[in-house]
Order: sequence, then C-alpha cells, then structure tokens
Amino acid sequence: MSGPRFGVFLSPHVEELPQLTEKAQAAESAGFDYVSIQDHQASRARPHRRRRP
Repeated sequence: MSGPRFGVFLSPHVEELPQLTEKAQAAESAGFDYVSIQDHQASRARPHRRRRP
C-alpha cells in the first residue's frame, strides 16, 4: 500500500464498551486503514510522571 494511511485511536472505558464497538465499526465502514485501542489507562489517583534527564 502506498500513500498515507488513516486510522482512529480509541481510549476505552469499561462502561463505554457498546459505544467503543460502535465507533470501531463506524471507522471500518468509513474506510479507515486501522483502529488502535489503548490497552491500559494511567491511574487517576497517580498520574504519569515524566522521567528527569
């Protein structure tokens, strides 16, 4: 495949599973090349910290 490829990145929450599935199916129907789903979430109680150089 040549040329640019387009996709969608979805960030799931358990309570939104039906909506996540609907969005992934809509992206596929629209001809997107890929659907990427975040496989983990940062804890809200302990946000991500950047490493110092």
